[in-house]
Amino acid sequence: MNENFTALIENFKHKVILVIGDVGLDKYIHGSVERVSPEAPVPVLNVRSEKIMPGLAGNTAANIASFGALVYLIGVAGTDSASETLRRELEALGIKSHLIQDTSRKTIHKTRIVGGKQQIARVDYESVEEIGREIEQKILNEARFLIRGVDAVVISDYGKGVITKDLASSVIALCKENGKKLIIDPKPQHREFYKGAFLITPNDKESFEMLQVKDVSERGLKLSEELEANILITLGDRGMALFEQGKERVDLPTQAKEVFDVSGAGDTVVATIALALGSGASLHEACILANHAAGIVVGKIGTAQVTERELIDEINKKKRKILSRGEIEGIVAQLKQKGKKIGFTSGSFDLVHAGHVDYLEKAKEFCDILIVGVNSDTSIKQYKSPDRPIVPEKWRARLIASLQSVDYVFVFDEVNNSTNITLLEPDLYIKAGDWEGKMTSAPLVEKYGGKVVNIPITEEIKTTHIINKIKDLLKKEELQGTEIELEKSAEKQKAVFLDRDGVINEDFGYVSEPEKFKLLPGVLEGVKSMQDAGYKIAIVTNQTGIGMGYYTREDFYKVNLEMFKHFSTAGIKIDKIYFCPHSLSEKCECRKPKAGLFKRAEKELNLDLAKCWMIGDKAADVQAGKTAGCRTILVATGHGLKERSDGGEDFFVADLREASKIIQKGSSLPPRAVYP
Repeated sequence: MNENFTALIENFKHKVILVIGDVGLDKYIHGSVERVSPEAPVPVLNVRSEKIMPGLAGNTAANIASFGALVYLIGVAGTDSASETLRRELEALGIKSHLIQDTSRKTIHKTRIVGGKQQIARVDYESVEEIGREIEQKILNEARFLIRGVDAVVISDYGKGVITKDLASSVIALCKENGKKLIIDPKPQHREFYKGAFLITPNDKESFEMLQVKDVSERGLKLSEELEANILITLGDRGMALFEQGKERVDLPTQAKEVFDVSGAGDTVVATIALALGSGASLHEACILANHAAGIVVGKIGTAQVTERELIDEINKKKRKILSRGEIEGIVAQLKQKGKKIGFTSGSFDLVHAGHVDYLEKAKEFCDILIVGVNSDTSIKQYKSPDRPIVPEKWRARLIASLQSVDYVFVFDEVNNSTNITLLEPDLYIKAGDWEGKMTSAPLVEKYGGKVVNIPITEEIKTTHIINKIKDLLKKEELQGTEIELEKSAEKQKAVFLDRDGVINEDFGYVSEPEKFKLLPGVLEGVKSMQDAGYKIAIVTNQTGIGMGYYTREDFYKVNLEMFKHFSTAGIKIDKIYFCPHSLSEKCECRKPKAGLFKRAEKELNLDLAKCWMIGDKAADVQAGKTAGCRTILVATGHGLKERSDGGEDFFVADLREASKIIQKGSSLPPRAVYP
């Protein structure tokens, strides 16, 4: 089961989700309060930091983006400076914002003033009037344009006027028409707006306000029946209760180990469910994943997100110890706010031995959280000798992380700890041996109020002695590793890989606008025939124009949406689009004629490449297909006639319609067949 969940989570980054709802900005001003103002009986905040981030539906979108998925966000903003800030913050997170400007509204933004761990005040700027018909229609037009290319849709209703009854019902109808699952994070007073959605996710309080029924089971079943939807009620520290239509209640116990802040937990739940459903999970499976994600996020400070790695480790009950220094810096800030005492030590730890274990166990006794910095291979060569380390940094870090006394590990390149101490500011800087009075880093530690701890080392064991013994024993021996290839039980699939420009549509050089997309003759008939023959359909395309700055990824996606319109009318499903966004000067493994995209598809689509076909109009397409182990067809459309050469493709035909005939006949045909 865990393997299935892991595969689902790893697929999140390939999904596209549409979020519609109220948008705004959240600003946090953090500081300390040490006195009361002489002007009035109010605290004076000494500001230490300010942080700004997308709020409301923007936080739902940020949760989706944190898994690496593509997310489109449709909302309404004013024409003020806050709207520009919001657009910049969304762009920085990789969120594709489609914000409709409304001159009559303020862009919602909330400022929270926090002293220590206590919120002192909140200042809100907002418009909550219901949007007009014109703005409503613009939102719906954007949704119609985007919906064909997404895997799931979310409505995030905060009751700020964007989600009207007509808009909600139109989006519900649009999702049903296009076979997309719609998840709604509801506002209780809009209960009647949501009838017919796939899933509605109120919390305990919201669900009570929607129906005024005390018993959770009765409440959930009645809501499901009345709204003709599945209902997930989040119950805080009591977990979740799922009410699928026509089924009994299913309880999901809380997965939170420690609740520090519940801000935005509902957004995390909705985001995870949307990605899981879009990846093919059942509703029950999606809710299990969302429950785990919520358990992670409530243990963080403020409005936060969950990453792919965090969720996979949580599902597998494995704490990820080896992180980047930047990641650990963020974790340290959170742990300090929880009152944890942080200890930091470092070393090369080349050939970990009992002396190291003893030292780290003693270090842990001084602190709640022990962080270990492991010197990189480069730094060890600088301060020890060119023939060290014996063990590469990757494995040294893993060995240290395996010790129960160690909480987190990172690898660093510097030869001293000045940067580590400055960034982490540990409560305790722990060193092995008698360094008292000789440690150059001591003033740096004491400057911010930290302390230096010296722990005597075990003299009987030395890494140098061990190395010399090993050298004597292994003068002429070589250690060889063995790789074990695990057999995959699932039956391998077959697929047809299609180049896009010149094979599916006319090639004008750079097809970067939907209006320029012109379908070639015979494409729909040919591709439908391939699909009916049991082949998955994948597109592999070089998009050099992105890397050269001629157009953006979003432009590329828009052209694909136009292509999807044609395919969907013919009942054709494109299983995956793989593309190389790099320029010619960039070195990558994904640009055809290299086979990187095919290898990725082999894994993600569970393919037997020997049973697959590559159809293209260029020599690079043919070469890539052959390198991957596929049979190849060159079509005369696009550049096919010009690029054809002896010794290349297996078959040469006029177009995709003729190519489909070749594929249906399969291995019975001799190679190097030529269309007359």
